[in-house]
Amino acid sequence: MTIVVVANSLAYYDYADRYNLGGLREDEVYPNVLAQSLGSELVAFSKPWRTVKGALSVTRRVSPMKASAYVLQVGIVEAVPRGYPFWVRKIVERIPNRLLKHRMNILESRLLRISRKECGSIDPSRFGRYLQRTVEVAKARLNPGVIIVVGICRIPQSLESTRRGTRANAAALNRVMKREAKEVGAEYLDLESALDERFFLPDLVHFNRLGHLEVARLLQGTISPKEVPSAGSTS
Repeated sequence: MTIVVVANSLAYYDYADRYNLGGLREDEVYPNVLAQSLGSELVAFSKPWRTVKGALSVTRRVSPMKASAYVLQVGIVEAVPRGYPFWVRKIVERIPNRLLKHRMNILESRLLRISRKECGSIDPSRFGRYLQRTVEVAKARLNPGVIIVVGICRIPQSLESTRRGTRANAAALNRVMKREAKEVGAEYLDLESALDERFFLPDLVHFNRLGHLEVARLLQGTISPKEVPSAGSTS
């Protein structure tokens, strides 16, 4: 039984403390929690700033196998409006000096206000085409028993206030993911409705330990309903 996960920073553990993701260990993020709970082998490709286009590229490189599940979590990167070009944004995120990074983020927020730019980095229809193609490649290379497309979580006011338009962009991409999942025979995991503030780090974007446990539980309920633990076991 093998679980393949292709995801962004929400499934990532920050071993270098570069992204300030709560100091989680590798065994505490949801792909590893899920694999351990199901007694499965894990093939995970989790990386900050992963987009649906990047997910397609990664999935094409996965060695052919028979997977029990393929989990895809993308979208938040595409939903957030950017003042800087994408390659500059990635450099800013890797700045080790947090004060300098904070000042760069403030500058970008001001640029967005001046430009009144609110759209994300990809049109929803184009996002949907990439998503559809990614699932097609996953089916061809991995023949998974189930494919799960993970939706974007609730956008906090702290992010919306500095990146105005993120909520609307995320809602549009969630609608695309839900529709495309249905059309290609995949499952859609609605995290926007499933998770509240208890499950997030102070940034209200990334999961805390409880959040990773809950996401693993929800995924397990889709992959192997008979083995899913009770909700009380995540507290």
